[in-house]
This record gives sequence, structure tokens and C-alpha cells, in this order.
Amino acid sequence: TNLNYTNTATQKVEAAIEALPPDVLYAYRTFVGNEYDPGTDSVQQIANAFMIEVVLTPASNRELSAHAVNDLIRDGVLERDPEREIEVSFFVMSGGPPVGQPIEIQIMGQDNEKRLALMEVVRAEMEKLGVHGIQTNHRIGKEEIRLLPNYETIAEAGLNVATIASNIRTAFDGTVVTHLQTPDERVGFRVILDEHSKDPANPLRGLYVSNPLGNQIPLERLVRRVRTTSPIAYYHYNSYRSNKITGEIDKETQNIDQIYSQLKERFANVEQEYPGFKIYMGGEARESQEFQIRMGVAILVAILSMYLLLVVQFNSFSQPLMVILAIPFGLVGILLAFTIQGYDLSMLAMIGILGFTGVVVNDSLIMVEFINRLRSGHDVDEAERIGESAGHTRLNPEEFREAIIQGARLRLRPIVLTTLTTVAGLIPTAYGLIGGFHHFVSPMVMAMTWGLLVGTSAVLLIIPVFYSLNDSLAR
Repeated sequence: TNLNYTNTATQKVEAAIEALPPDVLYAYRTFVGNEYDPGTDSVQQIANAFMIEVVLTPASNRELSAHAVNDLIRDGVLERDPEREIEVSFFVMSGGPPVGQPIEIQIMGQDNEKRLALMEVVRAEMEKLGVHGIQTNHRIGKEEIRLLPNYETIAEAGLNVATIASNIRTAFDGTVVTHLQTPDERVGFRVILDEHSKDPANPLRGLYVSNPLGNQIPLERLVRRVRTTSPIAYYHYNSYRSNKITGEIDKETQNIDQIYSQLKERFANVEQEYPGFKIYMGGEARESQEFQIRMGVAILVAILSMYLLLVVQFNSFSQPLMVILAIPFGLVGILLAFTIQGYDLSMLAMIGILGFTGVVVNDSLIMVEFINRLRSGHDVDEAERIGESAGHTRLNPEEFREAIIQGARLRLRPIVLTTLTTVAGLIPTAYGLIGGFHHFVSPMVMAMTWGLLVGTSAVLLIIPVFYSLNDSLAR
């Protein structure tokens, strides 16, 4: 279609957008002739495509989620476009770097027909798993007329294909036959068929080509017209011709990692079933898995770095283990909290876990350090004032037990108060009590909140026990 027809089609979608409840829609703007690719965060210029950027009101001021608004717009477009001439896809901009659609699959292979057939198999499998809004980058362009030479007739007329092509090019594209030099520029004169002489139903009608004998041969006899279509563009991935198929899921009821695993299992043997073809699964699911691996490595490096620093401070290999003991207990608390509340451990939650590891060790560090001071023979007041650990004094079992009890009891209040004030500041953001739930920030803050709550409980209960056990083993 041309831009004018595309512009007409946008009005149906715009009408569906304007029909949204007033507390949902804030503004929108339309770009005719552009198509957005969320995987690369880029815009392509395509005549038969358009994109509309819809800005919603803040989440705290509306009851509908962005995905629910998508469904309303989709239903509105179907009502206004019963022939399904308009193909609509949605992408929710939620902040952060572009990761593509939730499900994004690259199908690679040189055979165009077999590749498109495999793409339909993948589409059917995605539909079985409840994936909706399925789209592909396979776009058919305008209808075109392909001219196929009639070689026998051309040879009998004493002509060749190059002459035929030159005459057709002159008629429809024009040929520069001479130039005129003016004082300012060199002007070319192009010979081209007059627009009024062109027959849209049969563009070759009335066109002739002269053979070496001077005879005028109708072009209609020399070529055969075939009406066909072809893709707007051919795409490549890792040097293979490819097509991309994307889809959306309802994140409130579907698990993206589970769907990704099922698709991966279904097409694990695609190279045996379809020789010469490969499937690469990307999008949000793959990015999430790769990010979790990188964050897991980062968390291990952070824990190891903290351990080495604490070894230097305590001059001991066992006491740093007690300090970082709060981290695994906090991780268990985070996993339980997310599971019970029905949240996925997203990429942002992993960042929250990384931040939590650096905060929760402060509580256990305070307790172990204070017990060390009491164990060094200082009374409570002296232990409060001393800023560095002194050398350990060999206490009898009863005195050692009393030092642990005193240290745990006296550090209870500052540790609890510090944790509660921190958690009190995090909870409004974690659960959207002020300003609404933010999908970018809230999971990260929620991970820190529950990690601190459970990790601090472990510090208060487990650290004294392990401190005593460590000394018993040393004795």
C-alpha cells in the first residue's frame, strides 16, 4: 500500500485508542511509514507500516495494567477492521535497555519456502503454549509485474533480451539522451513515456520495439507478464537468511522461562527434522537467563571479595565465614518471599540481591566484632568505646559463654532498629504504597527488603550459635 492508504488505516487504530477510558489515556502520537523493532530498538521506514506511541497515565491513577490496555486496543481494532486488513503488535516500554519481545525466535535457512513453512510450525507451537500477539518480520510488498522473456519469439524477431530491457526501461524509467550546459549547471534531457499513454491494466499495450529489419514488434508478443509479490526485505542472521517471529505473554499468569524451556525442548532436534535450518531463541527470555548467569557470577565475586577483606580485618579464616553466613539465609528468604507472592526472580531482582549482600553483612559484622571485644577481656563500656579488635584472651567456658550472651543481647537493639528503619523506608517502594508499583524498581527493592528481614533474623539467632561452635572446635 502507499502512504495515503496506510494513513487511512491508522485512523481505525487511533479510534480504538481514543475509545480508552479517560483515566487511562494521557496522549499518543502516530508515525506513518515507520515500523519499530524492539529487539534492536530501531525504526525502519516501510510504506505499508505505521507505529503509534501511546502514553498512559501513571499506574497509581488507573486500575488497568499496560497489558490490559493492549487487549482493549486490540479488541477495538478488530471491531473496526472485521476483514483483518490491519496487523497489530504491541510492545510495552518499561524502562531499561531493550531486550526485545518476551518470546523472540530467529529461523535460519537458505530455502525461502521451507523457512516460511518452518516459521508456521513455530507459530502453531507458540499458540499452543498460550503465546499471543504473534508477529513475524516477513512482510509482503506491493503487487508487482514480473516480465519473463519469450526467448523463441525474441530470436525469431532478430532481437535480444538486452534490447527488450532497454526499451522497457526507457518507457517507464526514462533514458537521458543529451545534456545542455548552462552557466550554472549541466541539465540532462530524459526521454520517457507520457503518463497519459500508460495503461494501468496492461502497461505494455501500445509499446513496440524495432528489429534490425525495421519492423515494429509489439512488446506484448516478446515477454510474458506475471503478477506476483515479493518480500519487502530479506533478513540475515549470522550470515544465514532468516525470519524472526515474536510473541507476547501475560506475565501475571504465565512464566516466560517455562514457555522458553518448552519451546527449546520442542525444537531441540530441528537440524535433524529440517536439514540446513537452525533456530535461535532470544528476546526477553534468553536475555533474562544470560543476565541471571552473569549476576550469579557477580554475586559470588562480591561474596569472595568480602570474605578476603574480612580475613584481613579479623586475622582469621573462620570468623569471616560467620559474618557472611547471613547471606545464604537472606537468599532463602528472598526466594520464599517471591515464590509465595507469585513474582518471578527478574533481572532487577537479581540486582537487588547483589545490593543486599553488601548491606546484610553489616549486622553480622557488628555482632562478631562486639563479641570479640568482650572476649578480649574488656567490660561492656570499654567494648562500646574500642574501635578495633584487640587480641583474644583465653576465657574459661563460662566466661566465654557469658561474653557471647552479652554481645548478642547488647547488639540486639541497634541491629533490629537499624534493620527496621531500613525496611520501613524500602516497603513503600517495594509494594507501590506511594506512587504505585514500578516494574523496574519495585522487584529490586523487594529483594533487598526480604533479604534484610530474613538475613537479620539469622544474624540474631545463628551467629551466636556458630561463634560458640567455632570456639568449641578450636579448643
